[in-house]
Amino acid sequence: MLLTFKVQYKYMMYREAVIFSRMGAFHLWCIYLERIEYMPGIVYVIEAIVILVDGITKQLVQSHMSLGESIPIIPNIFHLTYIINRGAAFGLFLNQQVMFVGVAVVLVIAVVYWRKQIREGSKSLQAGVGLLVGGAIGNAWDRISNAGVVDFFDFRVWPIFNVADIAICIGVACIMCALWNDKSE
Repeated sequence: MLLTFKVQYKYMMYREAVIFSRMGAFHLWCIYLERIEYMPGIVYVIEAIVILVDGITKQLVQSHMSLGESIPIIPNIFHLTYIINRGAAFGLFLNQQVMFVGVAVVLVIAVVYWRKQIREGSKSLQAGVGLLVGGAIGNAWDRISNAGVVDFFDFRVWPIFNVADIAICIGVACIMCALWNDKSE
């Protein structure tokens, strides 16, 4: 399926230069999102993509690596290390699978309940919600099927994480960016 977006360029250069100097490159990306015209269901498309990519990468790791195995991609900097994480980041809330799945369910219910407001919100908000919910569902599915989350990106100075974790972090940043823009306008 080919998705096309209409992009508006009016006053883009001036606004981007001001934003870049104040907020950095991430905020600049949020401005590009604002230029995309609303596409019905974009939140659900992003959720589906995140769930699909997260599931495929976790399946590849599980089928090609042994639990605990570590493959150096850039020695001592970046490894693929297969672990099952039974808690949250930094080992918090160890073995609280029901709580994590419950949070994901509440998040999905909240998105369905506020879907009209999300649809009418900024593109940053829509993208952020899609990334956040997609990541939460991906990790919740893992918690149900594996009693923990498959993590594999290992930078050696940070806890090991996965695609869903990346989506959740970027999603939260997009939502914060959207709220910041709404507040400043």
